[in-house]
Amino acid sequence: MPRTNIADLLLLPPHGILYIAAVLVQDGYKVKIVDSNQDNDYKNSIIKLLPEYDTIGITVNIATMKDALGIAKLIRSKSPESKIIMGGPHPTNVFSYLIPRYADVVVLGEGEDTIRELAKNNRLSEVEGIAYWHDNTLKVNKRRALIEDLDGLPFPALSLLHSRSYALGAVLRKKKAIMITSRGCPHRCFYCTKAVHGNKIRLRSVKNVILEIDQLVNHLGIKQIQIWDDNFTFYPDRVKELCKEIIKHNFHRKVRFIIPNGIRGDVYDEEMFKIMHRAGFEGVVVGIETGSQEMQYKIGHNLDLEMAKKTIVALKKAGLKVTLFFMIGLPFENEQTMQETIDFAKESPADNAVFFMATPFPGTGMYDLIKEEGTFLKDPIWGTGDYTSGQQLFAIGALKSKMAERRFYQAYKDYYLNLRKITDLFWLLMGRTLAISIFGKSN
Repeated sequence: MPRTNIADLLLLPPHGILYIAAVLVQDGYKVKIVDSNQDNDYKNSIIKLLPEYDTIGITVNIATMKDALGIAKLIRSKSPESKIIMGGPHPTNVFSYLIPRYADVVVLGEGEDTIRELAKNNRLSEVEGIAYWHDNTLKVNKRRALIEDLDGLPFPALSLLHSRSYALGAVLRKKKAIMITSRGCPHRCFYCTKAVHGNKIRLRSVKNVILEIDQLVNHLGIKQIQIWDDNFTFYPDRVKELCKEIIKHNFHRKVRFIIPNGIRGDVYDEEMFKIMHRAGFEGVVVGIETGSQEMQYKIGHNLDLEMAKKTIVALKKAGLKVTLFFMIGLPFENEQTMQETIDFAKESPADNAVFFMATPFPGTGMYDLIKEEGTFLKDPIWGTGDYTSGQQLFAIGALKSKMAERRFYQAYKDYYLNLRKITDLFWLLMGRTLAISIFGKSN
């Protein structure tokens, strides 16, 4: 797994590669994971393992692309005969740039069934869902069908990690884990790629999810579970059923749940929000993306902003901490639409807001639009983490160079340096001071 430059508080277990490892272990193969988020000397760890393994898999997203290429170069230089397999959302979309220099095979889409076939040393021409190099030619096989029976997959192989390192910061030292209870998203937002999990939403059974929660909580000592579904609340009745089972098994007394990947603001169900809170859900992200109703339709998100406002209020009323996600600098944007986004955030009763620079992921309509009608200031084909750093990646139409960068910094300034937020911080600090004075200084 490529290294990321994220603070310990934000580090997450490498969920995708853990699923791949799990199916290989289930089939009897010897598997070793080198996780560069935990291993500061990961390059030497890789070099030491090369004599033992003839195949190396690298999972990649757009933020880890640069480091993934560095790892591939290292393997090529130290062990040219080793087979490199890359997978993940970014390689699926840019495989032609990776083969053969950085990878021998790229897995396209979901990888669990594909890796099983590759491990059996089948003829590559017969393996669905891959791109590869043969006779000095790039070959692309038929895409593999999406996995329908998610219950049939083994749970991620967390035992292969030093999971104690994944703690909620240096102070709390509580172990966290990722869980995905469904795959796929039926919405067609033009800034989002569906290259891996597709547009069809597929569900794990509530029973299967409960079994994994039991493993995480009662066997691995996990204290926080992050649910990274694209559409966790898409079916409210299923969420309610799951929450009732969580309460029935007393998991809500042992673990906290958060939803950091975001839910849609137009899935409004007060009963669902209340039972989520009772079941131990404490935080949820709502993906607003833009505070301009006109922009909502242009980018295909189609969120009713008035309904979103009601959803935020209901989530807060139910006792959940709410964070909003926004993008600054989308195509079609101008000064007014970006200001509408900032105003929506400021006027919301949410606890926090996070602003991202609009990033044209390869494989999306947004990327294709900019390639045809705009200018890339930095082409994300080779990866980028700049959606969190405030660097504008393109110019198109009324969105001129550096315009979005100014608005990005203005958004944070206007949102957090206002009287309401400063007052909230004051009372938070006052509450802590009062608690220390009453109960004594904590150890």
